[in-house]
Amino acid sequence: MKFFVTFLFLFVIALPVKTQNLISYHKSDIIKIMKEKQSVYNLDNQAINPVYNYLKYVDAPGNRTLLFFLSEEDICTHFKLMSDYAYFKSTRKRMDEKFIRLNDSIWVQRINKKEYIKKLKKGEWFFTVTTRPKEE
Repeated sequence: MKFFVTFLFLFVIALPVKTQNLISYHKSDIIKIMKEKQSVYNLDNQAINPVYNYLKYVDAPGNRTLLFFLSEEDICTHFKLMSDYAYFKSTRKRMDEKFIRLNDSIWVQRINKKEYIKKLKKGEWFFTVTTRPKEE
């Protein structure tokens, strides 16, 4: 039973990498989708930044943060996953399986003839994966 609970917990916390690409979605749609499909994340309204317009989600253990950056019209322009190194190998493996790897830190995601660049950046305490539309 303990093994099952551990497996289930690890499976659930790995879900954010499988999150659909929400670039071009409106703020209200992102909130709805996250509530329905990514319930492991909670909307964090505590942090207020007057420079950036964004939605911040944090997982229950506090090991992963997902930021959706929004335009003045509340449309998602890009998003960033910040994660504890405990998830580094599984995140990279999943990205290798789902996206086209260009090098050690860049992947391409293709959705309906549009391309998105996913950049992995290692920090001292955590790593980030930033997803943006590919510039043409």
